[in-house]
Amino acid sequence: MLLRHPRQTWAWMFYDWANSAFATVVIAGFFPVFFREFWSRGEASPDITFHLGAANSLASLVIVLVAPFIGAVADSGGLKNVCC
Repeated sequence: MLLRHPRQTWAWMFYDWANSAFATVVIAGFFPVFFREFWSRGEASPDITFHLGAANSLASLVIVLVAPFIGAVADSGGLKNVCC
């Protein structure tokens, strides 16, 4: 992606920086605590780890199976290079 103006470049850099920080905080900090306290309350730690791993594996499998179809739909939309 080639950005034409320096303001666009800076805007993209700040957006990417903020998005990365947000994802890190949510995925590494908030989600494990939420999973332990609300979805797995009262279970042993190995069971919680197994359930979290199984949920991540299932979500990844769904993405692997569905992503090619969603990509084909997005490609057929005709909205390529709208921003530049």
